Amino acid sequence: PARIGRESVLIQYSVDTRLDCMFHAFFVDLLSDPHLPPSPFPKLANCLTQSLLKMQLWYESNRNICSRLVSNSIRQDMKGQEFFIYHIPECSAFGHYSSLSMIDKRSYRLVGKCALVFASVKTVMTRGNFKITVDTAVSGFTPLYGRVSPYLLTVELKEHLYVEGPESQEDEILIS
Repeated sequence: PARIGRESVLIQYSVDTRLDCMFHAFFVDLLSDPHLPPSPFPKLANCLTQSLLKMQLWYESNRNICSRLVSNSIRQDMKGQEFFIYHIPECSAFGHYSSLSMIDKRSYRLVGKCALVFASVKTVMTRGNFKITVDTAVSGFTPLYGRVSPYLLTVELKEHLYVEGPESQEDEILIS
């Protein structure tokens, strides 16, 4: 009958797109937590987004995926050249090339504005021949907001030290 044919096509489509695996993972994740969340829809949206990205990876060519994911505006930071530190000027993001390629610049700027509320004041100190900068950085999974995760669930901030000075005297900075 036509009705059974339509239903079998829908079931086959859900198996081909791995929708059944996605729902299985979603329910296992949801029900394995000690407490149920007030709304399961953010987790469901994250699972659906991840499933969609996996499906797109299966059907797109590597060239299309790389051109869409990797930002063309990543530049190597001249100060961090020997450590392979790169920079996206539009959103003041610094890091390794692989991590910067996953940043959505518009979302990262929004996260940066939110982080300014909680960030400590940037401090610059001078000790001998060394200039030490203490600043707050967005880290963890927070920069993936907008590209991989549609919701900003947590904002992870870490304090970083940036030390500039002569390499021949690097032992002195550790002592002081």
